[in-house]
Amino acid sequence: MSSGRRRQRPAALTSNGPPTRNGRTTGFSMSYQMRTYSTLISISAAFLCSAFKYRRGDKAWLFLALYTGWSFTAECIATLCAYHYGNNLRAYSYTEPVNLLLASLYFNYKNRQLRRFYAGYLAGFAGVCIQAACLPYSTGINSIFTQYECVALTAFSLYHCYSVCAGRRRPAYPEKQAFIISLLFLLFFSGSFFIRASVAFFSDSATDRQIVHRLYALVYYLALIFYTGIAITLIFPRPAPKNLYHA
Repeated sequence: MSSGRRRQRPAALTSNGPPTRNGRTTGFSMSYQMRTYSTLISISAAFLCSAFKYRRGDKAWLFLALYTGWSFTAECIATLCAYHYGNNLRAYSYTEPVNLLLASLYFNYKNRQLRRFYAGYLAGFAGVCIQAACLPYSTGINSIFTQYECVALTAFSLYHCYSVCAGRRRPAYPEKQAFIISLLFLLFFSGSFFIRASVAFFSDSATDRQIVHRLYALVYYLALIFYTGIAITLIFPRPAPKNLYHA
């Protein structure tokens, strides 16, 4: 988040933002650079792996590739806004609803029951409508939208994990990869939800602001685990079948 402002975004790049002097940005601090570079590297790795996976997978992997690709674009835009204007909340208010829609469509096409009721489409467009309705009255991301995003994607990932565990047949290798990715979604967005909920209990004192900054730093580490986990999950090739017959 930028200095003196709380960032309402799961994949937070920084805790303090770029340093300023007399209201003008003086450049990136070392901690800001490290967090920015590590986040962009992890997201780009997740995008490349998911794009390669789509070449050999179904339609759901396409939306995962679009999700990670759009996340990378959003982080680049937010970094430029933080550098030039000292505030990137407004940038996320436009990019984050698209992320929710793409993630919802990924689960929609990955889970048969969700696809049957068009749950991904409904949840995604509902989030876009919520943010669009609140956009004229806010200077950043609406807290109602961010909590809705966390709840919706937590519910989708939890339901998909349950569907895989409750299935009667042994899941194939791509389904195992989707199961791990659902666990990563569950960890990321459920953790972000509880962190945001706990932030509301702190006051605006100097001590509480430090605690809030540390809590949002945890969201950064969750994002790093999330995107790096996607890349690691998808980079491993399908294991070769075991030869049960020997001469």
